[in-house]
Amino acid sequence: MNDNGIALVRLTEVPVEAVHALLNDARSHRHLPLAAPFSLEEAAAWVRDKDAQWDDAGYGPWAITVDGRLVGWGGFQHEEGGADFALVLHHADWGLGRSLFRLMLERGFTEFGLDAVTIAL
Repeated sequence: MNDNGIALVRLTEVPVEAVHALLNDARSHRHLPLAAPFSLEEAAAWVRDKDAQWDDAGYGPWAITVDGRLVGWGGFQHEEGGADFALVLHHADWGLGRSLFRLMLERGFTEFGLDAVTIAL
C-alpha cells in the first residue's frame, strides 16, 4: 500500500460482489464495448480467468483498492506479442488514473522485467 492508501492486490483478494458491481457500472461499462453485462457467476469466472494470467505469464491484472475499497482493476494482460495494459475505474475514481498508470508501469518495468507495453485507447 502506498501513502495514498492505494493497494494493488490480486483480483481474487476482493469480494466478487465488488468486482461484479464494477463490471456492471453503467458509466464505466460504456467504455468497455466488448463486455456484456455480467451475472455474479460470470463475474466470478472472469476473475478466475484474469487471475490465472499470474500463473501463466508471471504477471496479470490487479484489483485496485483505496483504503480497502475496490476502485477498479488494471495492469498487464498477456497478449500475442507481449503485455497489454488495461485500466478500468469506477467513474467516481477516474481522477486516480494518471497516478495509477505511473505506478503500474513502474512495477511492470521493474518487477516484471517488461521492456514494452501495448496500450490501446
